[in-house]
Amino acid sequence: MSVEVVDQAVVEWISAFRLLLDERGIFQHWRSIVKGNRVKGKPTHDARLVAAMERHEGDPVRK
Repeated sequence: MSVEVVDQAVVEWISAFRLLLDERGIFQHWRSIVKGNRVKGKPTHDARLVAAMERHEGDPVRK
């Protein structure tokens, strides 16, 4: 499945359910990382950890 197809499914999912906000906008940052880097499968979980670290630590992975 392509990143574009999955992202469209996420958009549909977001419109169908009320999302509780993640701490400091982690969800939106995660989505940006996944879409921008074309992350697929299990590594999307790692991208969530990166998003959380970047939000809380100010980008420790890329320093």
